[in-house]
Amino acid sequence: MSHEYRILEQMLIKGQISRQEFKERIDIEYGKLEQELMNDEITPDEHVERYNALMEQIGRASCRER
Repeated sequence: MSHEYRILEQMLIKGQISRQEFKERIDIEYGKLEQELMNDEITPDEHVERYNALMEQIGRASCRER
């Protein structure tokens, strides 16, 4: 999943997608993550780890875009 975030981040930086589209795609990924937790496909610890990675990616993309 991290690779997908990097691609999205690069697309945002290059102006290939808007901030809104970036946010929407991240929201979709967050929804998938929540569903995996609810379906017991991942542990709570895995959820926290992947959630933190997602938030870090969002933060980096926001900083680079400015």
